[in-house]
Order: sequence, then structure tokens, then C-alpha cells
Amino acid sequence: MAAWILIILTVTLIISLKLLIPKLKPNLPPGPSTIAFFAKNIVFQKKSIYQLEQVLINLHTIYGPVISLHTLPNPTIFVQDRNIAHQALVQHGAVLADRPPSKEPILYLSCNSHDINSSSYGPLWRRLRRNLTSEMLNQSRIKQLGPARRWALGVLLNQLGDCGGLIKEKFNIAMFSLLLAMCFGESSMRSKSRK
Repeated sequence: MAAWILIILTVTLIISLKLLIPKLKPNLPPGPSTIAFFAKNIVFQKKSIYQLEQVLINLHTIYGPVISLHTLPNPTIFVQDRNIAHQALVQHGAVLADRPPSKEPILYLSCNSHDINSSSYGPLWRRLRRNLTSEMLNQSRIKQLGPARRWALGVLLNQLGDCGGLIKEKFNIAMFSLLLAMCFGESSMRSKSRK
């Protein structure tokens, strides 16, 4: 009997604390609550995720040109008006460019957020982006790496000709060969092809 009294007192204490302590809500645009969004749009009308555009159009007519949906751990903001989108992304782009800080698994997988996908917006991210666009994605660099891509494709086709092994490993070998040729040049291609 004492256990039930302890459980009832604990639940009562938790509910009263939740009611007494105000929640700190971020300053977000208006939008439906998570439960109302899923109940109205997904469950009762049996809409799929591919019909999200029509759902968003309906929500924009109710809440205005900027709405927020709490469907993921982080809220998602949808902008319908192109002038507001231009103002947010171009004129005030530096304010919105950063992403939330990485959690534990991503920190280990991304070398402590020192890559272009997970680093926060700042000098490091700008240097990584500049190196990527000027070195790897530049049109002249892509043409210059044509022989390396053809060589890596040949490695992949030779690996796929083998009947044994996993296909994923063969693609990994081909990608490693391409990165090897991109980083160390044609001499690495010749020495690798001799082995």
C-alpha cells in the first residue's frame, strides 16, 4: 500500500512542477502543434509524405507565409513568400547559416566536426568550402582528373569481374583508388596497376 502512495505523490509532484514552472519556448513563427499536425493530416485523412506540399499550402493559408512544424527533434520552418526567403537566406544568410552543434556520435565520425558537413559556420567552414569548390569541383580540375576517373572505373570493372566478395567492398576499393589518384597523382595509378 505504501508503494501506491509513493507513486501517486511522485506523479502529483511532477504534474504540479510542470504546471508551475513555465516552459521556455523559442521565438518561432506560428504553426500547429505536433499532435494536431499528425492527427489532422496524416492519420485521419491518410495522406502520405508525398502529399506534404498540399498540406503546407493549407497550413500557409491558416498561419501565414512563415510557419513552423515540430515534426522532428528540431523545429522545421517553411517559408512560402519569395521576398521573405530572399531576405532570410541572402540578406541575413550569415545569421541562419549555422547548424545545431553536433551530438556525440557525429563528433566521433566527423573528426570532432572538422569536415564540411558538420563544422559550424565560420572561418574553418569557409576554408573547407573554398578548397572544395576551387580544387575538387572546379571545371578544369574535373577535366584534369578524367584519366584518374577512367582508371578507377577500370579498377571497379576488374573487381566486378571477380565473382567472389561483396559488391560494397569492390566499390570501396574503386573509391579508394580514385582518391589515391586524386591525392597523389598518376604515379600512384601506375604503381597500383603494376601490383
